[in-house]
Amino acid sequence: LPLIIYKFLNHQMLLTNTSGIPYLFLGMLSSVAAYFFYVKAIALNELSVFGPLENLRPFFVVIFSLLILQQLPTLLQLTGIFLIVLGGIMINLKRSNYKTRSINKGIIYVITATTLFGLGSIFDKNALKSFDPIVYAFFILLSVTVFYGIVYVKKQKKFLARDIFSVYPIATGVLLMIGYITIYSAIQLATPNLVIPVQMTRAIYLALLGFVFLKEKDYAKKTLAAFIMLIGVILITH
Repeated sequence: LPLIIYKFLNHQMLLTNTSGIPYLFLGMLSSVAAYFFYVKAIALNELSVFGPLENLRPFFVVIFSLLILQQLPTLLQLTGIFLIVLGGIMINLKRSNYKTRSINKGIIYVITATTLFGLGSIFDKNALKSFDPIVYAFFILLSVTVFYGIVYVKKQKKFLARDIFSVYPIATGVLLMIGYITIYSAIQLATPNLVIPVQMTRAIYLALLGFVFLKEKDYAKKTLAAFIMLIGVILITH
């Protein structure tokens, strides 16, 4: 909000035309729904499973780009998608014994959130033709904040200031805003097919943090899957 006020006072253009408003609302709706499943996925999955599997997002971005933006993927992009899906399958399947494997509910939540985020990036691209990235980031995060504020009040029955006005929520909010402004600025300048895969390289860091700080198991398979997906991401960007 302070950044928007600053831009307004300096007579900078916040909205070039009204054609992006419908995409703004679609972006807000997809973000709220995506974060709903995103939070559930984090609660049910190990960090080193959640991070690499979330890298399926470029697959859905390419699919929606083809369907909505009419952008055809190149051979390298298709190869990259294949490697990302392969790595996701390695994370997805878990052994219950030597003969059977199962998919847990958390995996379904990850894939649902990832699909919605992929679709949302297409709405973002269209909305950012009209909106300044700072303004767009403000409304997207505002919609998510309002939704979870309502959920919080219903669960807690009362407002606890210490849960909101403490170091971690404030720091998280600031970092999220910086990240979103950066991503939206990139999407405004380039295609989601390029920006989102590069963004997904964070999976390697999530897997590493899960091993180091949370002592998560089966690190060999997860590390291999993460690097396979990273190679896919690199191919998509070329």
